[in-house]
Amino acid sequence: MMSSWHATFTTGWKTPTQNLVDQIEGNKYVLKTKLFPKTDIAPIDHVSHMFILPEGASVTNIDIPIEAEIERKVQPLNMDFKGRTMINISIRNAISTTDNIEVKIEYSLPTISVWYSMFYLWLFFGIIFISFVLFRHINCSININKKTTIV
Repeated sequence: MMSSWHATFTTGWKTPTQNLVDQIEGNKYVLKTKLFPKTDIAPIDHVSHMFILPEGASVTNIDIPIEAEIERKVQPLNMDFKGRTMINISIRNAISTTDNIEVKIEYSLPTISVWYSMFYLWLFFGIIFISFVLFRHINCSININKKTTIV
């Protein structure tokens, strides 16, 4: 009867976080966002959200008012050295009318973790610069005018 009764609809985007993340105190932050997108077109059966926190962040609390599968992992991305905490929240048998459900993820981010990437870049380029200076002073030329005698 209806060809798309079991269709999968996938949405993905990068959301700016300046309106979603609040600083609680010092190095503790809370991320608040809605779990369900606003849609009146079709009912929602399965919702999956992936949150990628900054490098060095450690999650202290995840607050979801409904039953959900939560998967946490640490995975290095791009120029990360320690890896970023990735949280995947998956909800099955969801009802599209519950679009006001808010998830709160509390995490701490030490100040030193912001400097890790910069420190490693400075270290990398410093080693390259120092090795360039040292190899520049090494004389690797072969002098064919000088006669050597082997005794």
